[in-house]
Amino acid sequence: MVQRYKSEFKFILSGASSTLIDFCIYMLLSNWLSVSLSKMISMGIASIYSFFLNKNWTFENGEKINKTMIIKYIGSQLLNIFVNTSINTIIYTLTNNKLVSFAIATATAMIVNYFSQKIIVFKKEVKK
Repeated sequence: MVQRYKSEFKFILSGASSTLIDFCIYMLLSNWLSVSLSKMISMGIASIYSFFLNKNWTFENGEKINKTMIIKYIGSQLLNIFVNTSINTIIYTLTNNKLVSFAIATATAMIVNYFSQKIIVFKKEVKK
């Protein structure tokens, strides 16, 4: 069973470590820089870290990095941001509860993000 859900488990771990990196860098930089600039930098660094971790460890994609892969990754991250913010807004409007809306939006976006990276960004090419 563990082998069956190996990439899903790895994705959860990589996401948690990416979030921790994002949080630590954000908290550190926000002592000297604006909150917005700190968040942009921390998310950028965490996204780059996440790209390499997911490519090489989570999905074990041995392909060379190319422009198409990077564009697909950026697209998947934009989709993730859209899904996350849209769901958060809808749930918050319905419940007026920040914690519930955050949790549902994050969980939904995590599922979308996993499949967009697995199926589109880091899809293993079938050898002919």
